[in-house]
Amino acid sequence: MESVRCPVVIGREVEIAALRTGLAEAEAARGGVVVLAGEAGVGKSRLLGELAGVARARGGLVVTGRAVASGAATPFRPLSEALLQALRVRALPGSGWGPWLAALRDVLPMQVGDGAEPVAAMAEVIPAMRGEAVLRLLRALAGSAGLLIGLEDLQWADPDSLAVVEYLADNLQAERVLCVVTIRPEAGSPGYELVQALNRRRNVRLLLLGRLSEEETGQMVVACRPSATPEEVGYVVGAADGVPFLVEELLAAPGVPASFAASVAARLARLGDAERRVIQVAAVLGRQFDWRLLPAMVVGGPQVAGPALEHAVDSALLDFHGDAYQFRHALTREAVIDSLLPHVRAELSQTALAAVEAAHPGLPGSWRDLAADLAVQAGDTERAARLLTESGAGSLERGALVTAASTLRRASALAREDRLRLTANALLVEALALAGRLDECMSAGAAIWRMAGAPPSARAQTHLAVAHAAVEATRWPIAAGHLASAGRLLAEDPDPALTQRWRVLAAETALAERDMAGAQRLAELVLESAEATADVRCHALALLGRSHRARDLDAARAAFEEALAGAELANLPLWRLRALHELGTIELFEQAGVDRLGQARQTAGDLGALSLAAVLDIQLAAAYLFRFDAEAGERHAASALAAAERLRLAQLRATALVFLAELSGLRRDGEAMERHNSLALAAAPGDKEIEGSVWGGRGIAALLNGDEAGARRALQRATECLAPLPNSGPGIYLGLWPLLLAVHAEPHAADAIASARRIGITVNRANRGMLLYAEAVLTGRRKPGSDQAAELADRGAAELAHFPVWSDLARMLAARAALAGGWGEPRRWLALAAQTFGRSGLEPLVQRCQAMLAEPAPERLSSLGVTPREIEVLDLVSDGLSNRDIAARLYLSHRTVEKHIENLLRKTGARSRTQLAAVRAGALRPGNR
Repeated sequence: MESVRCPVVIGREVEIAALRTGLAEAEAARGGVVVLAGEAGVGKSRLLGELAGVARARGGLVVTGRAVASGAATPFRPLSEALLQALRVRALPGSGWGPWLAALRDVLPMQVGDGAEPVAAMAEVIPAMRGEAVLRLLRALAGSAGLLIGLEDLQWADPDSLAVVEYLADNLQAERVLCVVTIRPEAGSPGYELVQALNRRRNVRLLLLGRLSEEETGQMVVACRPSATPEEVGYVVGAADGVPFLVEELLAAPGVPASFAASVAARLARLGDAERRVIQVAAVLGRQFDWRLLPAMVVGGPQVAGPALEHAVDSALLDFHGDAYQFRHALTREAVIDSLLPHVRAELSQTALAAVEAAHPGLPGSWRDLAADLAVQAGDTERAARLLTESGAGSLERGALVTAASTLRRASALAREDRLRLTANALLVEALALAGRLDECMSAGAAIWRMAGAPPSARAQTHLAVAHAAVEATRWPIAAGHLASAGRLLAEDPDPALTQRWRVLAAETALAERDMAGAQRLAELVLESAEATADVRCHALALLGRSHRARDLDAARAAFEEALAGAELANLPLWRLRALHELGTIELFEQAGVDRLGQARQTAGDLGALSLAAVLDIQLAAAYLFRFDAEAGERHAASALAAAERLRLAQLRATALVFLAELSGLRRDGEAMERHNSLALAAAPGDKEIEGSVWGGRGIAALLNGDEAGARRALQRATECLAPLPNSGPGIYLGLWPLLLAVHAEPHAADAIASARRIGITVNRANRGMLLYAEAVLTGRRKPGSDQAAELADRGAAELAHFPVWSDLARMLAARAALAGGWGEPRRWLALAAQTFGRSGLEPLVQRCQAMLAEPAPERLSSLGVTPREIEVLDLVSDGLSNRDIAARLYLSHRTVEKHIENLLRKTGARSRTQLAAVRAGALRPGNR
C-alpha cells in the first residue's frame, strides 16, 4: 500500500510566515516560543517539519522531542529526547557547568561537564534553576547559527517539563533559540492551560490551527494525487472533514470506510492474524515502542514480528527513524487500542508487562513508568500502585517534585494494601513539603492520620514534615498546631531522633514569637542529645546563632562557626552555605565586610541555590553601600534584580530596586534614584518597609546634596513608615535620624535614641556610632565643655571606623554643636571630612565644611559675652526658625527667647535676624553694620 504525503502545505500561509519570522528573529538573538495548537491530525507536526527544513538550510541546529500518552509520565521526556539528539552531533565545553550540573542531570541521563565540579543539593534544584540550566544548555548548543527545538504533543507532558517550557517562554527573548511547541487544545490539559496563561502574558506566539475549508481540502487532494477524479476528490473531502492527516490516510487506503478508525481497521485487516497481533501488542506498549520486546510477546517470535513490522510500515501504520519504530500518528495507535475488546487489552497488557520486566530487571528509569501504565491497563491495581510508588520515589530522588507528587497521588488512589498506601502517602507528603505546597501537604498528611493502621511514629513524622513546611512558609500557627500533634504522638511512641527534630522546629516557633529564652533552651537540648542527626544539629546551631544575633554578636558568631564546622565535617553543603551566610551577615554589620558574604555567594552559585544567591547579592550591595562604593554595590544589586525577575520573587525585586535607588543617591544621580524608587513602589504596592526604605534613601540623598531640611523631612517619613514594623532592617538612615534630631535640638531626640536602641538597629555597627554621636551632642548641650561628650564622640568614631564617608558625615553633623559647646575636635573633624567629601565627589558637603570652618570661633563670640545658650539660639535663628519654634525646641518660654535675641543683637552689633544669621555664617563680622 502506498504512503501518501502532500508535497506542499495547503492553507497555512499565515502560520508559515509567522514561523519564518520567529526563526529569523531567533537567528538575530531575539528568540522565543511559538505554539502550534490544534486537534490531532490538523498539521502541527507538518508545519514544524517545514520550518525544520528551512532552519537546517540556514545552517542551524534542529532537534525535536515528544511527550507520550503514558499514565505515569516520565519526567522531562520531551526535553531529554531533544537534548540527547543535540548532544549526539554537537559537543559542549567540558567546564563551566558547576552550578547547573544537578539540574541538567535531572533532564539528561548522562554527564555534562568534566565531572570535577560541585553538584547542587537536590533540595535546592527548584524549577527556576532547572529552567535556567536548560536555557544555558540551549544557548551553548545554539552557537552563532541558532537552534530550533521542537517539543511535540505537550498535552501529555509531565508537569516538570511544562515548568521548564514556562521558564523558556519567559527568558528566551535574548537568545538564538526558537522553541516550537505543538499541542492539542484539550479541556483540562495542564499543558494547554499553561499555553493559555503564557498567551495572556504575551510570552508566546499562539497559532491556532483550524480545519481546512472544503476548497483547501480539495486542493490538498489534488496536490497529493493529481490524477484523482472529481468523484475521488469529493469522497475524500467529505470523509476527511478538513483534517489534513485524514486526507493522506484516506488516499493511502482507497475504498475504505469514511472514518479514520475504519481506515486503520482496513489496513490492519490486510495483515495476517499473527502479524495483526504484533501491531496490537506494539500499540499496548505506546506510540513509540522498543521493537526488541515484540518477539517474546507473540507466537512465532522474530519470524512473525519482523515481517509484521515491515508490512505495517508498508501499510502506513508505522514509521521508522533509524533504529526506532513508532505509529505514524497518535491517532493510529489510539485506533488500534480502541479496536481491542477490554479483556483482550488486559491480556496483552499483562503479557507486555511480563516482557518488560524480563528484559529490564529492576525496571530502571522510564521502564518503571511504562510498567506501571501496563499494570493499570491489565487491571492489576495493586501492582500498578507499587510501581507508581517506586516511580514517584525515583522522581522525588531526581528532584522532579511536581511529577513525583502527581505520580504518588495516583499510587495512593490505587493502593489497597495499608502499608503500601502509607508509603505512597508518606512520600507524597515529603514531595509536597519540598515543593512548598503547604496546603496540599496538609491534605495529604490527613490521609495518613486517618489510616487506622498507621503507627504513631509515622503519624508524628508526617506532622513534623508539615510543621517544617509551615516554618519555611512562616505560617506559624499551622507549624505550632502540627508540632503539638507530633508531640502527643511521640509521647505515646517515643522516637529519640524524631524528638530532636521536634525540638528544633519547636524552637523555630518560639523564636518567631520572640521567646528567645525558650528557643535557646530547646536548641541547647538538641545539642546535648546524642540522638540528633547532623542536619538537626546544624539547624539547632543556626537557630541559636539567630537568637543571639540581636543582643550578643560574639555568641551568635560562635554558634554559626560551630554550625559551619559541623556541616563541613558531615558533608552537608546546604548547611555549610547557611552558616557562611549567617557569618557573612555578622561581618556585614560589624565592619561592612564582604569576605564571608563573597564566599557564600560563590558557594550558592556552585550549588545552584539561585534564590539564596540573589539574597546574598542584596547583602553585598548593602555592604558596598556601607563602604560608600556605589559602583560595586550597583553590580550586586543589578545581579539580584535580574535573578529576582527570572525567579519571580516580587519582594526581592522591590528590595533590589530600593538598593539601586540608594546607590544612585550616593552618586547624586537623582533621576536614576527616582526611576528605581518608582519601580520599587510599583513592585510592592502598600508595603511599608519598601516605602520606608525609599524615604530613607531620599533622606540620605538630600543630606549628601546639602539639603539638611529636606533630609529631615524624608527621614521623618521613613521612620513613620517603619515604626509599626519591629523587624525592619537596620538601615543606616535609621541611625542618622536621631543624630539629626539631636543636632537640631529637637525635644524628642533622647526618646528617638532610646527607641532606636530598643528596636535593635544597633546590630549595625554604623548605627551604634551614629547614636553615640547623637548622645555626645545632647551631653555637650547639657554640659558645655564636658569631657563626657568628647568621650562619647570618640566611641562613636571607633564604631564607625569601617564605614568611610558615613563616619565623616556623622562628625560633620556633630561639629556645629561641638563648636558651640566647646567639646571634641570639631575643626579637625571638618578639615578631614572636607578632604573625604572631595574625594567622593560630594561638593555640597565640602562647601558645608568650609563654611563652618570659616565661621567665627566660639571663643570670638564668647569674648563678646555670648553664652552657650545664646549660641544655640543663634544656630536656630540661622536655620530660619521662629521664636515660637525656638522656644519649643529648647524648652524655653517665648519671652526668654526674645530676651536671648535682644542680647545677641546687642552683643554682635547686628540689626536684624538676617544679619544675625550672616554673623553665624561668617559673612558678617561682629560689630560690622
